[in-house]
Amino acid sequence: MFSHTSTTYLVTCPYTWIKSDLNMGFSLLPGPGNETLVNVTFKSEPNGISKELNDVSAGTTTMMTFTREDLGTVQSNYWMWMSLMGKSGDQEIFSTSVEYYRNRDLDLIVLFDNYYYHWPGKTVQFSVFGVYRNNLPYLGPFNISLTNPNGVLMETWQNVQKESGVASLHYPLSAQATLGSWYIHVEAGSDIYGYNFYVQNYDHVFIDVAYLFYFDGIEDVSGFISAWYQGKAVEGTARVTIHPDSNPTDIITQHINVS
Repeated sequence: MFSHTSTTYLVTCPYTWIKSDLNMGFSLLPGPGNETLVNVTFKSEPNGISKELNDVSAGTTTMMTFTREDLGTVQSNYWMWMSLMGKSGDQEIFSTSVEYYRNRDLDLIVLFDNYYYHWPGKTVQFSVFGVYRNNLPYLGPFNISLTNPNGVLMETWQNVQKESGVASLHYPLSAQATLGSWYIHVEAGSDIYGYNFYVQNYDHVFIDVAYLFYFDGIEDVSGFISAWYQGKAVEGTARVTIHPDSNPTDIITQHINVS
């Protein structure tokens, strides 16, 4: 948002950054107004980060650096909003916001054999591994914890380390397993990753049809629907609704027998 157009500006900065200093270049370009010296403030309100550049001359480029110490806990977040405001005297001449995405040094990945699990007697099988930005595997230890939907810690695996870098683990669900979203928490050094899986006594209806498709008025839209309860196929009636992406109110509904 601009207050007026008497001065223009240019900000160059990385859209992504790793766990390091965040460097931004700021250029104040002469406009039709008479401003020659401008005070510029970089601020991220939720994170309490603020820096000022005073008496920035039009036509020059200045580097602004936020060190790792400046960023603090921001480095554990993925997104950061930074507001920029320029003033000449008491007059605000521009303001805007930019966002940054911190890219991980290490991507932690959790793979499960299923997304939904049914109790009793089911065992959750999963593997944990890490990949660096240069595609090399993480070979250090993992600390892993499992909590149920009520936030109760159910299991921990400490200092799990494999020569291959892939830790394969399992957790048997009891007959009294709490239904809902379970949470796996993985730590590898300073990197953290979380993943959810679901425990329930029924399966969601499975629909195999394109979520988005292009319709030319000639070809039919086809797919199939199936449903299970406690691991067994069930029959019933499914209500299927489709609509154009450009017009959500133009709805087509059909009732289909599932058998």
